[in-house]
Amino acid sequence: MNFRAAKSDAMLALKLEIKKQLKAFNDDTIHDEDTLATLQHRCMKVAKHMMGKLGTDTNVEAPLFLKWGCQTFVDNSCYINRDVSIYDIAPVITGDKVLIAPSVKSCTDTPASLAFPVAVVQKSKTSLDNTLLTRRSGSLNI
Repeated sequence: MNFRAAKSDAMLALKLEIKKQLKAFNDDTIHDEDTLATLQHRCMKVAKHMMGKLGTDTNVEAPLFLKWGCQTFVDNSCYINRDVSIYDIAPVITGDKVLIAPSVKSCTDTPASLAFPVAVVQKSKTSLDNTLLTRRSGSLNI
């Protein structure tokens, strides 16, 4: 039997839904009545539905890419800058007060049976153009 969970109807429906939500999140349309606060509120409302957890006082900038979204957990008072990509085959956990710079990539994108979580610990910063990868022997804590 050749069972591929990623090709199941439920997973394909989830993938389509996350693509729709990412399109809405990354939409840079600004209407005449919009303010910075309303734009941020609109984006964060979409982000909250895309991710497994999105803490309070957290801001996520567009553009953003998520593989599945449901495996991404962001705690309180975090800032995720533009052009961040999260390949969340395994959990990607971001602690309180974490700052993520532009163009950071968090990759757990291996066969699911080999994927280990990435955890970015509290009050840490990831630098420009960093790539966070899992190790084969266990989770990666930064």
